[in-house]
Amino acid sequence: MNGSQQNGNSPFDGMSPEKVQFLIQMMGQMKGKSSTDLLSFLLSAGSSAQKNGMDFSDQETQHILEILNPNMTPEEKKRIEMMRNLSRIIAMKNQKQP
Repeated sequence: MNGSQQNGNSPFDGMSPEKVQFLIQMMGQMKGKSSTDLLSFLLSAGSSAQKNGMDFSDQETQHILEILNPNMTPEEKKRIEMMRNLSRIIAMKNQKQP
């Protein structure tokens, strides 16, 4: 997939090629994981992305979650939403600090 392609049909549209490659690799690694392993895998993948200097916007994160949501249990969906809310709060606090 070319990062410069923008046809409006893919959740990857507008993302940098590095982010797209990271997500494709991540999705490949997710195959076969149980629902209980999936949440810890996603947390680990998020940490890995940050270490590599990749920050995903709220819109990008929303697109990713839309892809993953059908395979998540209601409890997993609640945890993910709680983590997103916590992440937003932390980001807001970091922006306010000089």
